[in-house]
Amino acid sequence: MERIEFIMRLEEAKKELPTSIVPVFVKKFKEYDNFRNHVTSVIQGRSQDEDILKKLESLASYFKS
Repeated sequence: MERIEFIMRLEEAKKELPTSIVPVFVKKFKEYDNFRNHVTSVIQGRSQDEDILKKLESLASYFKS
Protein backbone atom coordinates (compact mmCIF):
# COMPACT_ATOMS: atom_id res chain seq x y z
CA MET A 1 0.00 0.00 0.00
CA GLU A 2 1.29 3.44 -0.87
CA ARG A 3 2.04 5.85 1.95
CA ILE A 4 -0.55 8.40 0.78
CA GLU A 5 -3.33 5.81 0.76
CA PHE A 6 -2.20 4.56 4.17
CA ILE A 7 -2.26 8.06 5.69
CA MET A 8 -5.67 8.84 4.19
CA ARG A 9 -7.19 5.62 5.57
CA LEU A 10 -5.51 6.25 8.94
CA GLU A 11 -6.92 9.78 9.16
CA GLU A 12 -10.42 8.54 8.31
CA ALA A 13 -10.22 5.93 11.06
CA LYS A 14 -8.83 8.42 13.59
CA LYS A 15 -11.87 10.69 13.10
CA GLU A 16 -14.05 8.01 14.71
CA LEU A 17 -11.64 6.99 17.47
CA PRO A 18 -11.18 8.52 20.92
CA THR A 19 -7.99 10.52 21.45
CA SER A 20 -6.50 7.95 23.84
CA ILE A 21 -6.90 4.96 21.55
CA VAL A 22 -3.62 3.15 22.35
CA PRO A 23 -4.78 1.73 25.73
CA VAL A 24 -8.09 0.66 24.15
CA PHE A 25 -6.26 -0.90 21.20
CA VAL A 26 -3.86 -2.83 23.44
CA LYS A 27 -6.70 -4.03 25.66
CA LYS A 28 -8.63 -5.31 22.64
CA PHE A 29 -5.59 -6.78 20.86
CA LYS A 30 -3.48 -8.14 23.70
CA GLU A 31 -0.77 -9.45 21.35
CA TYR A 32 0.33 -5.80 20.87
CA ASP A 33 0.91 -5.18 24.58
CA ASN A 34 4.69 -5.34 24.13
CA PHE A 35 4.53 -3.17 21.01
CA ARG A 36 2.81 -0.05 22.38
CA ASN A 37 5.49 2.22 20.90
CA HIS A 38 4.98 0.73 17.45
CA VAL A 39 1.20 1.13 17.72
CA THR A 40 1.69 4.75 18.78
CA SER A 41 4.05 5.35 15.84
CA VAL A 42 1.49 3.95 13.41
CA ILE A 43 -1.31 6.07 14.88
CA GLN A 44 0.87 9.17 14.62
CA GLY A 45 1.71 8.31 11.00
CA ARG A 46 5.44 7.88 11.62
CA SER A 47 5.49 4.22 10.60
CA GLN A 48 3.32 2.04 8.41
CA ASP A 49 1.71 -1.28 9.42
CA GLU A 50 -1.29 -2.50 7.45
CA ASP A 51 -2.32 -5.03 10.11
CA ILE A 52 -2.58 -2.31 12.77
CA LEU A 53 -4.42 -0.07 10.29
CA LYS A 54 -7.02 -2.76 9.63
CA LYS A 55 -7.51 -3.27 13.36
CA LEU A 56 -7.86 0.51 13.86
CA GLU A 57 -10.46 0.63 11.10
CA SER A 58 -12.42 -2.18 12.77
CA LEU A 59 -12.33 -0.28 16.09
CA ALA A 60 -13.41 2.90 14.29
CA SER A 61 -16.44 1.14 12.85
CA TYR A 62 -17.29 -0.08 16.35
CA PHE A 63 -17.11 3.44 17.80
CA LYS A 64 -18.99 4.88 14.84
CA SER A 65 -22.08 2.78 15.45
